[in-house]
Amino acid sequence: MLSWMKGEEIAGVTTYGDDTDPLLFYVIPNQPRYRIDKDGRPVFKFLKYRNAIPRPGGRVGGGFCVFDVELTVPEDQLQKVKDKLQERFPGQQVRIGTLTYTRGTASLQILDSGGSMVEKIRSPGSPSLFGKLITPVTIELSEEGVTLAEAALQGKGGLVQVSYDLWTPVRLPPVTATVTFNAEKFMKFHQEVNIDWSLYGDDEYRQTIEESFRHSEVASVVIDPGTVTDPRILNAVRDWAWNSLDDAIKSMVLGDLAPVSAEDRKLPDDIENLWRDVSQQKVASFQRIYREGQVMEWNPKPQGTLPNITTLVDKDGKPLEWEDFASVVNLDDDFFKTLEVAVRANADFASLPIFNVEVHLDYEQGSTHRIGDFAFDGPNEVEKFISPVVNNDWTYKYWYEVNYRGSARKFKSPELETDEKLLTINVDDTGVFWVDITSGDLNFDKADRPRVDKAQVTLRYEDEANGVEPIDQVFTLDSTHLTYRFTKAIFQPRRNPYHYQVRYYMADGKELQGALQEGRSRTLVINDPFAATKTVSIFPIGNLETEINTIDLDLRYEDQVNGYVQERSVRLSKNLPSLTWPFPVISETAGHVVYSGLIQLKDGTSEAIAETTATANTIFVGKMVDEVLNVVVRPNLVNWSEVQLVDVALRYVDTANRIDKTHTLSFDPPIPPAQTSPSQTWRIELKDATKTTYSWQATYYLKTPPDRQTVLATTGINSITLPRMPA
Repeated sequence: MLSWMKGEEIAGVTTYGDDTDPLLFYVIPNQPRYRIDKDGRPVFKFLKYRNAIPRPGGRVGGGFCVFDVELTVPEDQLQKVKDKLQERFPGQQVRIGTLTYTRGTASLQILDSGGSMVEKIRSPGSPSLFGKLITPVTIELSEEGVTLAEAALQGKGGLVQVSYDLWTPVRLPPVTATVTFNAEKFMKFHQEVNIDWSLYGDDEYRQTIEESFRHSEVASVVIDPGTVTDPRILNAVRDWAWNSLDDAIKSMVLGDLAPVSAEDRKLPDDIENLWRDVSQQKVASFQRIYREGQVMEWNPKPQGTLPNITTLVDKDGKPLEWEDFASVVNLDDDFFKTLEVAVRANADFASLPIFNVEVHLDYEQGSTHRIGDFAFDGPNEVEKFISPVVNNDWTYKYWYEVNYRGSARKFKSPELETDEKLLTINVDDTGVFWVDITSGDLNFDKADRPRVDKAQVTLRYEDEANGVEPIDQVFTLDSTHLTYRFTKAIFQPRRNPYHYQVRYYMADGKELQGALQEGRSRTLVINDPFAATKTVSIFPIGNLETEINTIDLDLRYEDQVNGYVQERSVRLSKNLPSLTWPFPVISETAGHVVYSGLIQLKDGTSEAIAETTATANTIFVGKMVDEVLNVVVRPNLVNWSEVQLVDVALRYVDTANRIDKTHTLSFDPPIPPAQTSPSQTWRIELKDATKTTYSWQATYYLKTPPDRQTVLATTGINSITLPRMPA
């Protein structure tokens, strides 16, 4: 596989070394060019109409420009590269390898490309991903555009600009890319109701409602360049990491949080004081780290302006003449009602078990019947089918037949109908199932993380509905076998994705089973089993300053399928109010986190946290309060002319839940001009909402002894009005 750090300029082109074979090199063309035929002449034709022809919408056509573009290094230049490399390895044979492109597109710009000068551009959009990466192009020019193009395509310079977007797997240089994503939606609702039924004054009712929603998303890509200084490499890694992030967060969209309903906001009967707190939270987060040795897709983006053909020479060194490639044609000629189809086969004939692809085209309309039969045994061949057009009908029928090496069985497609002027038989249509299985960042030798002894890949493909026998194949990757190419004739187009599963045999004797996954790419990269990182966040419920002393947690991540376990113990306190725990995992969805613990309260009591399975990456633990009893004590009637202090002793007991709480409220005389001291509230957190009784007793310290005390009383009313003076 191409090693990104071994790039250099040799004989005017960029050359890269292989990541394992020192004698293997890859040459990447710097820019596209016109396809050159066997006679050394560009495949190019320019047609100018003597009289413009009408087009839909009131526009007029002025001519056509038809040509092929290829992305390849000329043979003489390639030989210079090989000779330069051979000088470094005397006595050994240097080889030039062929890159595998997993996907690609080609775009073209000429004049205004769809404005007033150019009527239409026809191209497959995707070049042949094999051989010379040929892209056939047909351009219809307007009346003004054909005149301008005719002048611009001659002489020095160039007019046609071509850009290739080609993706090929490469080995990461010593760069670390950390991709992080955190999304959170939080809703908080607080409702407080106070009702004061006064025997001597006006009744009071007060309700406070607070409701808030918060939504945040944070994504980041951090590149640690290590020893790499080339900005082209760093920018490409950064772009690749952002694309990986975009793909990942599409499956982590958080749904909306529902507000508290009107029914849940109602005040229950016979309740004077109410505190209601409701919160909802949804969290999605992940972190992925891409390190040296992993495989990424790189897009070299070769592009450039094609030189005008009048600046080129043929194989004998003779300059090319414009008149040999351009024609002016009378509109009355039947030539202008001619169907011309460029036909090609986009398949790797050298590596696949394909002997040839035979394509049959048939145009029949009225008395005109034209047949074209072509045979292709390489990706660089382009044939032309030409037929007069009758009744303005541009459709034709075709079928193709694939012959396989070493097999008498053939695949013949059904008869199809189209009006495409560029007919491409793609590799997935040739009845061959093909996958390259390669090691990504499998760690066979580094001691800084768990080492893999071997990775067993099970590959499955099914299409029984079309008579394809199921494929079930097993491959083993290890330090000496880093890649496999699997090809099999299935005698049907490849319609479905394949599925694969990896079992990792670790150097310490453990076996890890990866999840069943789906793939469509012709290059299947097998990466380290610990390629993902799971991040668990722990937050407390309750006040670590006033209510809770500590929260001790034992956390355990279990991936039962793979027998993989991670453990962590933590203590939350006011000094450590929260925790983020990242750890490597085999799959972000395979395992789960189980936790248990103990809550130590400020009052000396404790509460156990039962073993619980976390349902999200964010865990909330603490003192959950379901119900609250609020007792309001009012000193409004106390005779402060005789009383200098009042202490109110309160006690709440719930034996079943081991609760015994006492509290004392002290009231001083009011400070003028106030007429009475303010009310005070005793707040009790309930375990049993039905048990609301408590006891109380008030002691009056008089200015003139003796002091007085009320009778010990038990009540369930959540308000106390102190008398003027105890009897």
